[in-house]
Amino acid sequence: MPPGLCAHRSHVVASGVAARSALGVARAAPRPRGQAARGRGARARAVGASSSAPAGKPKARKRRTSAPEDASGVAATGRGGSENRDSDERATSDLKIGATPSSTAAAATRRRSMPVAAAGKADAAATAGGAGTTNNGANKKSKKGVRARFPDDAGAAGGSGRASRPPSEPSAPLSPSAAGVGETSAVLKRFSHHLSAGLSLSEGEPLARAGRQSSLNAERAAADSLVAPVCDSAAEPCLGPECFGNEERCRPPSSVDLSRLAHPTSKSRRASEDEIIKRQIAALVRRIAARDPEQSEFLQAFEEVAHDLVPVFRRQPRYIKVLETIAEPERVHHFRVPWLDDNGRQQVNRGYRVQFSSALGPYKGGLRFHPTVNLSIVKFLGFEQIFKNALTGLPIGGGKGGSDFDPKGKSDAEILRFCQSFVTSLAEYIGPDQDVPAGDIGVGGREIGYMYGQYKRLTRRFEGAFTGKDPKWGGSLLRPEATGYGVVYFAQEMLRDVEGEGATLRGKRCVISGAGNVAQNCCAKLLELGATVLTMSDSSGFVYAPAGFDEELLAIVSRAKNVDRAGLKVAADRSGGRLQYCSDMPAPGAKGKGLGLKGADNGDAAPTRTRGRGRGPGDAHAAATVTGTHLHPHPRRPWGTCALDIAFPCATQNEIDLADAKALHAAGVRMVVEGANMPTTSEAARFFHSKGIAFAPGKAANAGGVAVSALEMTQNSMRLSWTREQVDEKLHEIMRSIFAMCADTAAEYGEKGNYRVGSNIAGFLKVANSVVEQGTV
Repeated sequence: MPPGLCAHRSHVVASGVAARSALGVARAAPRPRGQAARGRGARARAVGASSSAPAGKPKARKRRTSAPEDASGVAATGRGGSENRDSDERATSDLKIGATPSSTAAAATRRRSMPVAAAGKADAAATAGGAGTTNNGANKKSKKGVRARFPDDAGAAGGSGRASRPPSEPSAPLSPSAAGVGETSAVLKRFSHHLSAGLSLSEGEPLARAGRQSSLNAERAAADSLVAPVCDSAAEPCLGPECFGNEERCRPPSSVDLSRLAHPTSKSRRASEDEIIKRQIAALVRRIAARDPEQSEFLQAFEEVAHDLVPVFRRQPRYIKVLETIAEPERVHHFRVPWLDDNGRQQVNRGYRVQFSSALGPYKGGLRFHPTVNLSIVKFLGFEQIFKNALTGLPIGGGKGGSDFDPKGKSDAEILRFCQSFVTSLAEYIGPDQDVPAGDIGVGGREIGYMYGQYKRLTRRFEGAFTGKDPKWGGSLLRPEATGYGVVYFAQEMLRDVEGEGATLRGKRCVISGAGNVAQNCCAKLLELGATVLTMSDSSGFVYAPAGFDEELLAIVSRAKNVDRAGLKVAADRSGGRLQYCSDMPAPGAKGKGLGLKGADNGDAAPTRTRGRGRGPGDAHAAATVTGTHLHPHPRRPWGTCALDIAFPCATQNEIDLADAKALHAAGVRMVVEGANMPTTSEAARFFHSKGIAFAPGKAANAGGVAVSALEMTQNSMRLSWTREQVDEKLHEIMRSIFAMCADTAAEYGEKGNYRVGSNIAGFLKVANSVVEQGTV
């Protein structure tokens, strides 16, 4: 074997010989005179070759029957060997790296079956790509083009293996050794380029405009389909789950050049990977929106998660398809709930249970009874629940359910009948190893008891099919307090990260929205840690405590909401003036608006915007607030009521919009910790981030509730009950772990301090890898 001749060269030449052999006698048989002349003319024009025969008499071609071969089996060609050499180059140009001789023979056979004109054009294109011959009187322009294509071939003309000669020098056959060295130099250089690029020989040559467009279209299709990655160690498609999350071993296919896909027809065709990823995300969002265009809340949650995952998609674009899989619930149960009211009239409501993902364990999520509940709300809650549950580190999947039933104003008997009817329709789809519901808005201990009792009657089993149960019959201590306590524990960790290790909540001015289970227990834990709580709210308005809440005021609010099922106006009336009720709703018997605005009935009196930063409980800023000077545009919400350090939105989704965010910023907020599910709009969250306000997303900050629910499931399976101190210790540790995971993941992906991005990435990666490892479920 001549020096430098490698195994790749031998494989390609051998494949070319096999391809020529497959053509048989048909390849060697002469064509009709006219066809032969036209074919040779097309090839001659492509390389600029001129015949030395007299004009009008085409030079006869010599058809060789044999030729000496070099050590690798390559025939050394002479003056009359151009046809065989052209055939060799055409066969080789069709040969992909690693192609089989049979596939090459098939390609050559297809070329022979072309019409004469098409065959001539194909031969011309192949010859112009480097398969031409160097004859006396060669066209200078063609020579210049050939040399430009192969500037390093040291005298090789078009890769033919023949040295360049002056036109006057007679042609002579090359010796086997000279042919081997010349061909080896040219071919190996071309092979090294094509092997590194993953292209065929013909793709490495300059393409025509249509060819370039076709290649780019193929690459774009490959990128859009997010083909399997190629593992460096094996150079083969990685079809198994081991490639996901294994950045050291696997990489995207080398044949897909993402930088070429942005503007295929412009001179500056290289777009950044971010732009390509964002276009793919936008296309994904459009596809999801096209399926359910009316589900605004779900689409909002999905779009927020998708955009927060850009750093992941930048590294591994195949995760985009995994997100699309996760965004489609595994099952959706939609059923009617008929029941009788106290007057004997039949009523009907809609019930829902969305079982989103069981990749990490049985479906787990609450039930919400509220008149605003619809499929969009339930899907948004279930989608968020997937990643929230993943962050806890416990083996639970994601789901959510509920009904548009409104418990307000209903008697205990009506709520009992509704709950029994609801569970009758749902019972066959839930269970301790299948789906474990819990409480949410409108569903507390009373409702959980009614539903669990009916479930036992239907299944005749006492098992952990619900969480949030009373500790007397299978519940966990601290479960009602868990969500609110967890929010405060997360805020503690975030405060230390923002202000330093020694920072505490003592003395921090806190504004809370909501007056339900989460808000009440959040307030209780803040008071325990020495913080000053200034507000609580419900759907009608909010109460403001100028001197701050204490345990007595919190007990008044809790009794009004939990026992009397009344609003905060009742709590304010019972407080002896310590709680000031603010609302845009007229007070009973009053002509004007509530205390939140000045007296005009239409509520359009322009408030004076006081930007004081007083910190005392009786400062001018606080006094001005309850006489009508609001910094916020929504009088029923407490945002902007007074100067504050930390905001705890614990009411419902989208309760802080951009105007509220600006009001909070003007009031001096430094941290926003979500206790509810998605209470902050996308615009408001981006505003907080742009102003350097630390923002804790609900899927991380309020995960304490579902964490203790999972601990309740564990206690039910073990048939034992832990003490309150044991549960609190485990809860505190889980919240510390969640915060560390969010902070570390955000830093790892270049978003240090962006806890929302960190929580979305950390939760998504755990679920996505599990989905793939289980066979794309």
